Amino acid sequence: MASAQRQVEVERIKDIVVVRLNAKVFDSTNFPEITRTLFRLVDKEACEKLVLNLGAVEYFFSESVGLLVSINKRLLGNNVVFRITNLRESAIEVLSVARLLDLFDIHDDEQSAMANL
Repeated sequence: MASAQRQVEVERIKDIVVVRLNAKVFDSTNFPEITRTLFRLVDKEACEKLVLNLGAVEYFFSESVGLLVSINKRLLGNNVVFRITNLRESAIEVLSVARLLDLFDIHDDEQSAMANL
């Protein structure tokens, strides 16, 4: 029996940390792991440039928005450049309805998010 794929994958590319959420649903089931990972990177590993890839996420809920706002606030408060990539149209729509789309630095893919960092 193969082991389950980790929900959160971290890759360092030079001085940029790319975090990929490998879950179809972005909700309270994976909030603890992703927040623990992101905050550890900032608080303990002094990460200054972080790209969050949500390309695998098919279902994005209002509680997901709250988590992203919280993450964004903490990262920016620690002077971390924070970019989000690969959001599906449904996630963009949720952020738009919540009038929070402009709060985030959103890019189509990892390459564009890492450009000029």
